[in-house]
Amino acid sequence: MYVLCNRFIDANKLFFQLQLCYASPWNWMIRGYTIMGRFDLAILLFFKMLVFGTCPDKYTFPCVIKACAGINAVNLGKWLHGLVQSLGFEDDVFVGSAFIKFYAENGCLDDARLLFDKMSQRDSVLWNVMLNGYAKDEQYVNDVVGLFMEMRKHETMT
Repeated sequence: MYVLCNRFIDANKLFFQLQLCYASPWNWMIRGYTIMGRFDLAILLFFKMLVFGTCPDKYTFPCVIKACAGINAVNLGKWLHGLVQSLGFEDDVFVGSAFIKFYAENGCLDDARLLFDKMSQRDSVLWNVMLNGYAKDEQYVNDVVGLFMEMRKHETMT
């Protein structure tokens, strides 16, 4: 609540009084910083989380990757993707769509497509994120049409 009211000092005081062995309080703070556009603080807090020995969960990564996108930190995003793979969260639809959107927004459409193709579950959000990424780049006009046709075929099969 303090973070969403731009009271970062109060938020930090309260936050560090909590038991920080679970990901949930970290996630709330990281999410708050990301919502408020304080991407630098969100990323910094994520690294503090790791230093504290708290293991991130599938709810941590969408906010952190959004923070990376907010400051165009492509290399950090790719490092996070490796961490996600090692922790086994890559196939989670929310984590996967966050990374696909990150890659697409940062001009890494081939990386976005590789991840998209690996996803076992593809909801409408995931399809739209990938289509949107292709649509923004003239180089991928044929790919957006092909992907749209693939989506239509997929819809009739499910």
